[in-house]
Amino acid sequence: FLFPEGGERSENRGGRYYDRRGNFSAAWVPRVDAIEDDKTIRVECELPGVPKDRVNVEVNGSSNVLIISGETENRRDADNRGVRIQERRYGRFERRIGLPNSADAGKVDARMELGVLYVTIPKTAEAQLRRIHIK
Repeated sequence: FLFPEGGERSENRGGRYYDRRGNFSAAWVPRVDAIEDDKTIRVECELPGVPKDRVNVEVNGSSNVLIISGETENRRDADNRGVRIQERRYGRFERRIGLPNSADAGKVDARMELGVLYVTIPKTAEAQLRRIHIK
């Protein structure tokens, strides 16, 4: 099964990260859906307006954690003159998702489409569910 933050960090209110010691991280946390079936693990991550060349997808093999990170720019004036509502987030972002041991980290596929990052991780052949014929 999937672990929300890989045990390395935990998300707290407001989409902010705090580590195990309670230290705040300035990175904002994009929303994800994680779906697991017999053959694959799929992660869909909301990144509206973020160009794919500003997104990094990595798998830490030693801790089996999928890391989605990058940075967005605030294109307004530095002092945000005239801004009445600002709900969108800017700056560094990071999301960590712990993967099961069955994930084949060497065969990860990622693509961006309409502001959504799609990451597909196949499971190793040994971990896939096989139907056994009864004699």
